[in-house]
Amino acid sequence: MPEQAGVDRLLAAASTLVAQSGASGAAVAVWRDGRPILEAGIGTADLAGTMPLDAHARFPVYSVTRTLIAARILRLVEHGAVALSVGVSHPLFAEPAYGLGRLISRNRAGSPNAKPCA
Repeated sequence: MPEQAGVDRLLAAASTLVAQSGASGAAVAVWRDGRPILEAGIGTADLAGTMPLDAHARFPVYSVTRTLIAARILRLVEHGAVALSVGVSHPLFAEPAYGLGRLISRNRAGSPNAKPCA
């Protein structure tokens, strides 16, 4: 089945990337048409290499979220839904954040009380 061959190639490529990066492991998930076609844990959950990594392992992403949010904001700007210079207020922030899109894209905004995943 062609889909399975693609999944196998993706899993092999992800495994190679994890090995080359020096990371102990990674969780990989790919969904198509609202259903999972790949959910896998690669490598281990600990640096000692004694605990297999579960496919549903959670990782704190910290500042990576800013990049993802900035990309989404730029898509909204592209579609005319928002402007980068418009002030916005959000319940995640204690006070209004003016020009939040610009701050996020410059990695200058975020929750000051971020906590690691449990």
